[in-house]
Amino acid sequence: MFTEEGRKAYPEIAAAEDAVKEAEDSLRAAMAARFPKGRRVLVTHYHGSYYGEVRRTYDCRVFVENERTGRVTGRYPLIDTDGVVSVQLVD
Repeated sequence: MFTEEGRKAYPEIAAAEDAVKEAEDSLRAAMAARFPKGRRVLVTHYHGSYYGEVRRTYDCRVFVENERTGRVTGRYPLIDTDGVVSVQLVD
């Protein structure tokens, strides 16, 4: 994002930005590995739960297709709902 002049003028900021990019890449890789496309999951939220299939991941969200309705919604697996993680691997 920074120009070479900017990286030279503010190396500590450039290094911090590089670390952020590396962390984002690591997060994306971990999410894709843990929630591969087609994996069956149980989604729990405050109004109930449903089974679905992972369609894709993006940053810290898993996009799940509800197997009953066909609707795809983004879910956050690190959020818990009443003590249960919101996206659980099934099978």
